[in-house]
Amino acid sequence: MFYIDLFMEQNFLMNLIVLSLTYIFCKNPVSMRYLRMVLAAFCGTVSLTLLLVFGPGYGWSMAGHALVLVPAMIYVAYGWNGKRSFIIRTGISWLSIVLLDGVAEALQNITGLRTIVFYASIAVLLVARVLTCFLIRAVGDLKRMFPVILYQGDKSVRCLGLYDTGNLLSMPNTGEMVHIVSGKLLARLGAEDTAGLQLIPYRALGTQEGWIRVVQLDKLEIHMGREQKIYRNVRCGVAEEVLFQGKSYQVILHSGV
Repeated sequence: MFYIDLFMEQNFLMNLIVLSLTYIFCKNPVSMRYLRMVLAAFCGTVSLTLLLVFGPGYGWSMAGHALVLVPAMIYVAYGWNGKRSFIIRTGISWLSIVLLDGVAEALQNITGLRTIVFYASIAVLLVARVLTCFLIRAVGDLKRMFPVILYQGDKSVRCLGLYDTGNLLSMPNTGEMVHIVSGKLLARLGAEDTAGLQLIPYRALGTQEGWIRVVQLDKLEIHMGREQKIYRNVRCGVAEEVLFQGKSYQVILHSGV
């Protein structure tokens, strides 16, 4: 049995959540954003309801919702800022719908609720927002990670390096760049036993200060797509393993690369 009022309430709330997640992803500067989002969500809900009641069938209605109504809601909520931006926002909205479906299904399985009422919708929004922030952060890290090869003598090791604009660590006298490398990685190269081991001061975020051991490696290769950068006689700070715990990368590249 199809309850129009319940469907419209649920769909309106879900449309608002989708538009909110799209804003989190894209940060679209637009005047009267909240009013436009409410108007877009309401128009999308009314249009989808009419499609379901008078349309050719459920499948066609869902296709019309994805291909026509979602772009229309994006246009009403955020306007037109060029073809590329509009396509990106529409794609993000589709991704948000998939994300919401998964969160709503999980919430229903946990709580036993088969209808997304107001409070359940708020819970879905909060969970989806957290997941979205994690996703944005993960994507940002992926864009800054590159395959790296470290060489010392006849040994080499492959790993992932994170390009970090906050890494400004340099040798005090020469100004040479100092990359931060996992101690385990350097141990595999036998680099921690070199005679050129030095101690230099560092300062982290806040007021944390200390000393870090620095070794010299024969060569460091960074593969950036088709481009390859090679640095010889590079300085590497020996990091404590807690710094890389749970991370997919083992090297923090200097901002100067």
